[in-house]
Amino acid sequence: MIRIAQTRDNRVHAAVPAKVNLVLRVLGRRSDGYHDLQSLMCAVGLYDQMRFVFFSGSNMTIRCNHPDVPTDERNLVWKAADRFYDAAGVRAGLQVEIDKQIPVGAGLGGGSGNAAAMLRVLNRYFGSPLAEEQLAAIALSVGADVPFFLGRSPAWAEGVGEKLAPACGLPSAGVVLVNPGVVVSTRLIFENLKLGLTTQAKINTNTLLKEGLFGVLSNDLEAVTERFFPVVGDVKTALRASGAVSVGMSGSGPTVMGLFGDRSSAETAANTLDRKPGWSVCVTELLIQKC
Repeated sequence: MIRIAQTRDNRVHAAVPAKVNLVLRVLGRRSDGYHDLQSLMCAVGLYDQMRFVFFSGSNMTIRCNHPDVPTDERNLVWKAADRFYDAAGVRAGLQVEIDKQIPVGAGLGGGSGNAAAMLRVLNRYFGSPLAEEQLAAIALSVGADVPFFLGRSPAWAEGVGEKLAPACGLPSAGVVLVNPGVVVSTRLIFENLKLGLTTQAKINTNTLLKEGLFGVLSNDLEAVTERFFPVVGDVKTALRASGAVSVGMSGSGPTVMGLFGDRSSAETAANTLDRKPGWSVCVTELLIQKC
């Protein structure tokens, strides 16, 4: 999923995809305050580009072309590196450059993917001192979506994101991603989510294949986000009018995806979309890896 190439002895490049949630169900609230989730996550062909330069010493610096991305200990990349170093008992001087193409705070997992790339690059550079299980544990400690980016796409994620299983047999699709330009707080959305008294039933891959991927898209957070940010509803309306077979929000938003039969149809729709000022539009496709 994450494409890594070593360009020189001390230089590494990584292309890190975004993700969408084709299904996001909140099954119930846990005793620890977190929520049990079921999510069908799939990578899409929209990439951040990351460059890593190793040198002697132990200092780390992060540079990013996006002004809203922190470049200190608050960055998930920094947290991932620190926890890797502690677990592996190694350290190196490192400069990380992040060229953000994935919108920030958009429900597309950009920061989580960057953190996963950091773990992959460090483990490769130091000769794989950590097993996959150890990397997954560090990833989960950094963020609930980070483990997904260490695995294959698409995948079912359950628990808080730590239980992953491949989703086999899903078709590809063209995708139009529309970000209306607002920043959504995931905490705000979960705090205002009203759960019923009964635990929701899970969806499985067989259900998706039987009913068709386009007919089963669901996101339990969508109504809450749309209540706080009505522009999400405007985006959904515009995508439906453009001919999308199915429309849904990714994560806690605000990015909305429209699914199409193929990329060519998605490109045609994007050209005719009734977009508003401040909206950013991207045409891409689901990244489906064979099981």
